[in-house]
Amino acid sequence: MAIEGNHNSGAAYLRFAEEMDSDMVEVQVDNGKVKGLAAVRLWILENWRTILGIIMAFLLLGIGIIIGHAIRGNPIRSKAKTCQCVTNNTANPPARPQMNVTQLYQDFISTEKLQEYFKKFTTGAHYAGSPGNKEHAGYISDQWKSFGFEVHEKAYTVTLSRPKNNNAPNRIQVVDTTTQTIVNNYNFPINEATVEVGMLPAFNPYTANNDSLVGDPFFVNFGRLEDFDFIRRTMISEKMNVKDRICIARLGVMPLSRLVSNCKNEGAIGVVAFPDPAIYGQGGDNPKEDTWWLPFDGVIRDSARNTYGDPGSPFFPSLDDSSADLESLRDVLPSIPVQVISYDDARAILRSLKSPPAPPHFHSNVSIHQWHMGPGFHNSDTWHMHMIINTTFTSEKITNIIGVMKGSVEPDRYVIVGNHRDSLASGAVEPGTGSACLMELARALGQLKTQGWKPRRTIILASWDAGEDGHIGSTEWVEEHLEILHERAVAYINLDEAVSGTHTFTAEGSPLLAKVLYQATQKIDCPDTGHTNMLVYDNWLQKRPNGDSNEPLPRMEPPGTTSDLTPFLHLAGVPSVDLRYVYDEDVGEMTVPTYPLMHTAYDTADYVIKQVDPDFTIHAAVTKIAGEVLLELADSKLLPVVVDYYADEVIRYASELGIKYDADLSSVTAAATEFDEAAHKFQLVVDRVNVSIPFELRDVNDKLMAVERAFLSHGGMTLQEQQLRHVIYGPSVGHPYKGVAFPMLANTLFTANVTGDNAEFRKHLPHVANMIKVAAKVLDDTTAL
Repeated sequence: MAIEGNHNSGAAYLRFAEEMDSDMVEVQVDNGKVKGLAAVRLWILENWRTILGIIMAFLLLGIGIIIGHAIRGNPIRSKAKTCQCVTNNTANPPARPQMNVTQLYQDFISTEKLQEYFKKFTTGAHYAGSPGNKEHAGYISDQWKSFGFEVHEKAYTVTLSRPKNNNAPNRIQVVDTTTQTIVNNYNFPINEATVEVGMLPAFNPYTANNDSLVGDPFFVNFGRLEDFDFIRRTMISEKMNVKDRICIARLGVMPLSRLVSNCKNEGAIGVVAFPDPAIYGQGGDNPKEDTWWLPFDGVIRDSARNTYGDPGSPFFPSLDDSSADLESLRDVLPSIPVQVISYDDARAILRSLKSPPAPPHFHSNVSIHQWHMGPGFHNSDTWHMHMIINTTFTSEKITNIIGVMKGSVEPDRYVIVGNHRDSLASGAVEPGTGSACLMELARALGQLKTQGWKPRRTIILASWDAGEDGHIGSTEWVEEHLEILHERAVAYINLDEAVSGTHTFTAEGSPLLAKVLYQATQKIDCPDTGHTNMLVYDNWLQKRPNGDSNEPLPRMEPPGTTSDLTPFLHLAGVPSVDLRYVYDEDVGEMTVPTYPLMHTAYDTADYVIKQVDPDFTIHAAVTKIAGEVLLELADSKLLPVVVDYYADEVIRYASELGIKYDADLSSVTAAATEFDEAAHKFQLVVDRVNVSIPFELRDVNDKLMAVERAFLSHGGMTLQEQQLRHVIYGPSVGHPYKGVAFPMLANTLFTANVTGDNAEFRKHLPHVANMIKVAAKVLDDTTAL
């Protein structure tokens, strides 16, 4: 989308000055005659009496016309009165009743259309660069045009990671290096029963490419810092270490990218990971395909890197005329090969490793067989693990679809809603449910437009490409329009994983948007048929309260970096929120980190229809909530944003973090108190603003928009640190998919809890406190620069 820039007042003044300068030409004399302005002035001086007489005549004529109209009455008005007698109309017909926009929007939402869209976007392979993905892009573009949106197709040429050959997938072998024979061979996904034709074989994007890596496997539990610390403290033998080994690890408590980083730092040469059945399976028996749990042959296709956007052009949009330096990718991507395998394959490997036996806390409660640590295989010292990873880099064109409905009053202020449409597997829950909701939202907005409604501010819809590869489509678009978004973006609403369960609605994002979310959920009935006379808000408050006894409210979750809101929040500082209807995380003995079928071939349309939302009433509820939030942000004169909520959350975060780690956060608490005081004072200004005075209204709204940007830091040594600029929110090193408050502090305290070294925490502490003070100054007009 090409977003028009502001009219630059400075440039306009310069043009005006140049025009004035061009008029003030010097007097020129040609053959004794005066030319230019001097000649005009001379003529006026010589004929001033004539000019004055003409002016007086026109004045007298005008006065006469005015008097005549007053005496005879207005002929136009008299004609109208005559007409009204004939037509039986009143002179001033009553104004048309004001349209109830939000109620109309809700009435337009159709569960039948939601199911139609859902099935459309969950059929066939549709990974970035695939024919299916391109077909989806064309369909979205055509539909949005038919709904009345101005549509732009924005292409970028980016570096993706793909299997080199679909006919020769990545595989793990157990080989006898003496006889040069293959003892066991594990292909992926050799036994995933639901793999569709055209889908990529199981792989992990951006892993290092190596088809000849041979080493001894070593079981490291979850690959956490505390796991490696346990190995160092209890396994004294020189052979019992990770250096130059292939780490075998289970997934479920930490991101794959973090696991890979930890193993590399310990000296490992490769990583083979598998989903822990105690977390993803929740039972001793192999889950059936028609259940909520992941069957033992399921393979997870998570990315191996911990950064986002096109790795070939960080901080710059990957336009067609830009080229990636593939050599530089080695500095920002994993340098060791990675492959996730199924639990079926992993348990066979773990049982065949050398002693010692894995300690109880290294053992899944599902397995009835003893796991061993290794390194190596107990059958023979000549047996080793062979990793054949054929993943390679490829340059691909990706396309974002951008739909625009221009604002009627403030077209230079943008409310954006989007989700990514691609998937490395079937992608039913993510992004299929979100794509369906976004399409139905677009259709309903188009229906409103046919009723005469126009948004006050510009609404932008976005279907992002290459989201599964690290939010590439959304990041490139944000990078291309970064300065404009800094100035003009009101909010971003994300719908990647809109419906994953039936437990409750939840929102991960900025507390600035809490008020509008609370208002929206108080208008929508809870879709659970067992909850009669209950609103979504009531269920949300009951299932996920904020824990404040003085002012109980539904809890806004800290946003992580697993969705397309990441570049909006961390690069552009745009208030962002991810809307979801979710499952109950606290089931069984261990907390479920995400819905168990995520990023596997079992995440199918049949699963969602049978297990999650058969009648699509949950989809409808999320679509209605998203629309309510969007319409309030787009149409309200005064933005429905409350800084007080943000201040309250910052104070709560500091208190909880200090208690959890017994850490001194007094400087952060003092800064949070200062921000809280500034927020309360500013709220008084907001409450008194005269919305009929455009400049006053604009000033307050702009300050509300600027609060989020004030929390952006610009430090950091690594690419990940430079990309994760938000000091209040970021990813958790202790959870694979969740966010955490004060990531610079929480993650360093988490690490120090294992290592005993809190130097990084002490380094970040004053910086975080200062950024909170900066946010307070944004709200205070009296603060001296």
